[in-house]
Amino acid sequence: MKMTFFRLLVVAVVLGWTWAPSPVSATGHIFNPKTPPAEGKGTVYGKTYIRPHKDYVKKAEELAKNAPPGAVDQYGTPIRYDGKLNFNEKMVNYNLIKIFTILVNPAAKLDEEEHEVEVEEDEGIKPKALAVNKGDVIEIENDSGKDLTFFLADTNSDDIQEFPTIKSGDDAELKVELVGDLVLTTDEDERLSMVVLSRQGLLSRKARGGNLYTFRDLDPGQYELLFWYWRLGYLKKSITIEAGKNLKVNGTLSVDTLVK
Repeated sequence: MKMTFFRLLVVAVVLGWTWAPSPVSATGHIFNPKTPPAEGKGTVYGKTYIRPHKDYVKKAEELAKNAPPGAVDQYGTPIRYDGKLNFNEKMVNYNLIKIFTILVNPAAKLDEEEHEVEVEEDEGIKPKALAVNKGDVIEIENDSGKDLTFFLADTNSDDIQEFPTIKSGDDAELKVELVGDLVLTTDEDERLSMVVLSRQGLLSRKARGGNLYTFRDLDPGQYELLFWYWRLGYLKKSITIEAGKNLKVNGTLSVDTLVK
């Protein structure tokens, strides 16, 4: 019995019968690009990538060549002698960050979604960034130890959306009515701020660099696709969804260059 199984295994390897898993998307679903979408619908899928800042990498390599024992960089971090970067909170750690992949169709009628935000006395505000559809709700839990008055401000205009004060220990729901590149912050402490990208008709996925995203069962038509990380900006692409087709679109973000 064992010999028969071994022979079958050898034949499977030679003929290419070995099983290979299909990619898993950011939504946790298995996706096979060879499988056509639902009738009359289309799909866009691909991978997001993050490319290290070439100037940072070059500087790290130069420091490693000439640094004496025990030397530190400009942030006070010990220099690595292999020429690689030591990341700190002021730098973008490309190994850890997750990129938002955002599909925008202004004509779409989307259900309201709720996004949870925590404000803590020691940790500050979490998360540091959100991608939301106009009309979505941001639920804020204020555990900062002080009353806070939040507002949304458009970074490219004078538009401001003000909210009632949230007492310490209370929760509140704030409905997003602005569209644009926004910041959510407080009157009392400007350090309590987060970046909010708001669009009409926005769907988002969030995944670590190199992983797969998918948007399935889309109506045919024109869409805008954004690859966004709050400290790197965003890369914008216009795409056309066709019925019965899976469209592959990859995106790469870098602090020094947006690769189109």
